[in-house]
Amino acid sequence: MRGDITGLVLVGLLLAGIGAETQAPVDKWFDSNGIRLRYIDSGSGVPIILIHGYTRFLESNWVVHGVFADLSKDHRVMAYDMPGHGKSGKAYAPSAYRDMATDPIRLMDHLGINRAHLLGYSMGGGVVAKVAVTHPERLITAILGGHSGYREWEPADEKYYEDSARELKTDVPFRSLVSSPGLTGSKPTEEQIRALSASLAAENDVKALAAASAEPFGARSSLPPFANSLPSTGESHVVRCVPWLVGGYDDIREGIRAPSGRRL
Repeated sequence: MRGDITGLVLVGLLLAGIGAETQAPVDKWFDSNGIRLRYIDSGSGVPIILIHGYTRFLESNWVVHGVFADLSKDHRVMAYDMPGHGKSGKAYAPSAYRDMATDPIRLMDHLGINRAHLLGYSMGGGVVAKVAVTHPERLITAILGGHSGYREWEPADEKYYEDSARELKTDVPFRSLVSSPGLTGSKPTEEQIRALSASLAAENDVKALAAASAEPFGARSSLPPFANSLPSTGESHVVRCVPWLVGGYDDIREGIRAPSGRRL
C-alpha cells in the first residue's frame, strides 16, 4: 500500500521489456459477499490472477503497462478491481472490506477454476499472502510484489492505518503517498503535493478507501484483510504452494515509518 504513488506503480517489478497495451477485454462481473466486482479474462492455458495495489485498478496496474497482454499470450489471465477500487462496488462500512482475501477464491469459484497462480502488488501482495495461508490448496504459486503480509499485528501497525484513514478525510487525502522524494530525489512543493493528491482523489472514491483502510481497528474482526496473514512465531504451519517474492520493500518514500508487522 505504501508504495502506490500514482505513476510509479510496478516500478522495477515486472515492466522491463514489456510493451504498452491500452485495450482491456470486455468487463465482466462476479459477486463477492454482496459486492459486485469487475474483472477481465483473456487467453488460455494455466490460469493467473492479478491483484492490484491500493488506489489502483486493473487498467493502471496491469493493462496500460502491457503486463496483462503479455501474460495472456500463453496463460489464461484474470484481473479484477478490488472492492472500493476502480469500477467495482463501493461500500462505506469498514466491515465490508474484512473479507477481501476471499475475493480471489470467489472469482475462481465463479469461473470453475480449481487452482491458479496469484500475483499481487502492494496491497494485492498482502491479499495473496493471506490466501497462501488460508487457501493454499487453491494456489499453484503465490507471487508477492511490494508486500509480503504480516506475521503479527502490532500497535504501530494499527496506528499507521488509523492515521491513513484519518488523512483520507482531510482536504489533501493522499498527502503521505505523494509528499516525499520517492524515486525523483527531490521533495515536491506544496502545490505539487496538492495536485498529485487531487489526481488520485479524482480516480478514487475517497470515502470508500477510508473504509477500506480498516477504520477503526478496534478488534481483530476489523483488521485489514492481510493482517495476521502469516503464521505466528512458533506456530506450526505449512504453506503448500510455491512462494515468489518479487522486488523488495514497498515503502519508496523517506520519512514514513513502515508498520512493524514482521515479514515472511
